[in-house]
Amino acid sequence: MKEEERARMRTWAIVLIMACGRVGFDGIGDGDGDGQGAGTDGAGDAVEASCAPIACASAGGACEGDVCSIDVTALGPIACPEGLVCQFNCVQAGTCSDGIDCAQAVRCSIDCSVAQTCNGGVVSCSAGGCNMTCPAVNSCSGLTFECAASCSIDCCGSLVCNGNTGVTPHVPPTCP
Repeated sequence: MKEEERARMRTWAIVLIMACGRVGFDGIGDGDGDGQGAGTDGAGDAVEASCAPIACASAGGACEGDVCSIDVTALGPIACPEGLVCQFNCVQAGTCSDGIDCAQAVRCSIDCSVAQTCNGGVVSCSAGGCNMTCPAVNSCSGLTFECAASCSIDCCGSLVCNGNTGVTPHVPPTCP
């Protein structure tokens, strides 16, 4: 290999290392090489996945600490990227109504604080579970929950949580 080719390869290697944002192994990951997932720290204690900014941005969100926060403003299905903890904020009428896919997520929270959100569709949840909060009028009805573990739905608004399957509604004493 010529010296010029070696120099070019070293330059690309440095660029790739810098693009990844770190050098070395930090003990967090699930071993599949994607840099996401849960793992253990040096003491063997479980460590939850941190937010991956590129994956979160690809879903329309932004990292807020370890959570990928997504303001849902468009109609259509939504999905949390694999290995992330997601917070969906359904901020326009009709949103979060065509399917919510959290099957590959660590866990998801869905906030249906705007009237006529989160109606219809399938909510698929991983072993980490999903939590849906429904304080707005005419929200969270006609949903089918497919939960690998625990799912919860807090129904504290008016005309909410009608005709859902796969989850038992909870009525908290006060709305969040």
